[in-house]
This record gives sequence, structure tokens and C-alpha cells, in this order.
Amino acid sequence: MRIIIDMNLSPLWVPYLQKYGFKVSHWSTIGKPDAPDTVIFQWAKENQAIIFTEKMGLKPRPFSKLRTSLLGRLFLDLKASDEFSQNV
Repeated sequence: MRIIIDMNLSPLWVPYLQKYGFKVSHWSTIGKPDAPDTVIFQWAKENQAIIFTEKMGLKPRPFSKLRTSLLGRLFLDLKASDEFSQNV
């Protein structure tokens, strides 16, 4: 599984996650930095990737209401107290 780090997150996530064996890219190395979310989502779907983002407008919904395509959605709440945030 490939991970795409969205533009609103630091590229420093890439080496941090790579050291744990993840295949990770920052969107800025793949597409246009100002690409709309729909372009990023489509790219992720076509390349079987998940997106790490900090978009506040994307709200998780109960699984019973989700209609997912190939991969669905994964929401992570990364707090300032996390190990990564303390080391950057």
C-alpha cells in the first residue's frame, strides 16, 4: 500500500514513515501543488494509495453510511504530542 502525504502536511512525514518501511510520497513530488482534491483522490484510487491529510472539511461518517469505492477512507488524528511532532 502506498501513502500520499497531502500538501497541507509537511514533506518531513515522508522520511519519518519510510524509516518504518512504508512506501510514501509527498503530493508535491507527484502532481501540481495546487491540484484540487478530486485530482489527488482520483490519482490515489488509480494507484491504490491512501492519503494522509489534515483537511478539516473531511469528516468521518459512521461506517453504515459510507459508500466506499476500492479503498475507502482512513482518518488519523495526529496530535501535537505525537512522537513525530515533538521531533520536527
